[in-house]
Amino acid sequence: MCEFNSLTGNALDPKPFHNQLKKEALEKVLRSVTEKALSKWVRRCYRYNPMYEKFFTRVLLHDGSTLCLHKGLKDEFPGRFTKTSPAAIELHVTMDLMTNSVDGISIAVDKESERHFLPTAQELVNTLFMADAGYFDKKYFAQLCEAGAFFIVRAGININPIVLSGMRCDNQSIKIKKKAKLKDIKDKLPKRKSFELSVQWDNQVYRLMGFWIADKKKFSYIVTNLPKSDFNMIEVGKLYRLRWQIELLFKEWKSNNNLKKFNTKNPTIIYTLIWASLLAMTLKRLLVSHIEERYDIFLSSLTVSKTTQGWWYDLFEAILDKSQRRILTVLENAQLF
Repeated sequence: MCEFNSLTGNALDPKPFHNQLKKEALEKVLRSVTEKALSKWVRRCYRYNPMYEKFFTRVLLHDGSTLCLHKGLKDEFPGRFTKTSPAAIELHVTMDLMTNSVDGISIAVDKESERHFLPTAQELVNTLFMADAGYFDKKYFAQLCEAGAFFIVRAGININPIVLSGMRCDNQSIKIKKKAKLKDIKDKLPKRKSFELSVQWDNQVYRLMGFWIADKKKFSYIVTNLPKSDFNMIEVGKLYRLRWQIELLFKEWKSNNNLKKFNTKNPTIIYTLIWASLLAMTLKRLLVSHIEERYDIFLSSLTVSKTTQGWWYDLFEAILDKSQRRILTVLENAQLF
């Protein structure tokens, strides 16, 4: 309200404004506007190798991010970490990598299982799906294969599938006994070099890759059903590195769009502020995509979101002024900036 008064020159009392925030109708309106912005305004901004199109036409990333709440909400929104965050919710987000935007979002109690919020296999037909180790689920992998979807998902160190065959990164084969388990052959695997195994869980065969992470001095395991004939180990590793974009989205959302710990006991206000934060980020990313297309350059949306004090309020002042000419001038100045 202080910012609004500053922009408009008014001296409005913040209490009536706060009372509006508590209304469920406002949360519904903001959610509707945000969903419309995501579906109508954000466009395809990245391209990929044409050879991929015969396998998938979309690339979706999925992850979750915890948001701490006022401790007074610990009974309604119990957190996983009872000492540090007794009240918390988790945002379950599916990101469309090709449009650099949010494809779907669910808000749930932090204690609820992350896997309940995965997209259904039927939603992922002709899609490459990527996720971190928290979403490793063999039953889900089988459903994806049946639906004609592809996946790359990181696995934990405790997996123990049947190993059918193996190859070192230098193309030397690894001798493996029939129906040997992964834990039984670990001493035969390269110590500091990457490798690939053909593994089996519940009659489903997948590719398991171990990438050596030098700075952490450990292996990172990745499971995929992408065909080896078209996607070698290096290619799969490069694709999975793109999953980091959803981590950057969360960082941008939290650090530069006010998605922070909310000091309120009212759940409706929490939902309203979450949708407002997502809407602000969507508008900024829309502007970035326009600039990239107009000037044929690449911009980091994270970097742009850090600079909003130089142009964001000018834009809202122009909107409040209801001057189309001024709005266009401010947008032009923002793009040049």
